[in-house]
Amino acid sequence: MSKPKRTTSLATVRRRYQYLINTPLVSERRIQRFLEKYPILLPVSWPLENRVFSQFTLAGQKTPDFVFAREDSLGIRWHFIEIEKPWNRGFTKKGDPTAEMSHALRQIHDWHTFMIDNRDYVLRHFPFKRQMNRLGLAEPEFTLILGRRDDLNDQTRALARRLSSHNLALMSFDRLINRLGSPLYDENEPLRSCRFANGKFIELASVGMKVTYTFD
Repeated sequence: MSKPKRTTSLATVRRRYQYLINTPLVSERRIQRFLEKYPILLPVSWPLENRVFSQFTLAGQKTPDFVFAREDSLGIRWHFIEIEKPWNRGFTKKGDPTAEMSHALRQIHDWHTFMIDNRDYVLRHFPFKRQMNRLGLAEPEFTLILGRRDDLNDQTRALARRLSSHNLALMSFDRLINRLGSPLYDENEPLRSCRFANGKFIELASVGMKVTYTFD
């Protein structure tokens, strides 16, 4: 007998998430587990098979927090999501990137380099091999989630915009709340968080959501 499906309101998820990111010195691991349980908070965009991978391994490289792939006009595009801690600031009072911001950007640079230099490995060992070999690989994209919205001022917002690029988005933990109202995935199937090991999917959580619109 299958387990009955549990229903949780978006208001409850929002409240629990806000409590979590407001918790002093909350650990990155605790946030990781919450986002694994409720992947609808993650900034995904039409992930293949509605799958988001947690703690994805890059051939011995440091493990990205979340990864997903999507199909677009240039091929299969992999997207890496790095989370830091809500209480880590991205910029100093003088407007310079903090050590935490610099470290995270260096990690993203390393992952970008890996994807460019190890194309054959990606085609052989990543999920969705059939789609990648048929459509090719597009340039990867990255999202860095760090700090809180209230930590930014006009100067640091301008600096964050300059650090952002066509393939890198910087956002605060507050912005993830916006994902609850407009999820970008196939609503006919649940959004799944999973691991990928030895060529197999290991499901961690599955979240279904129906969004309806009323037009006057």
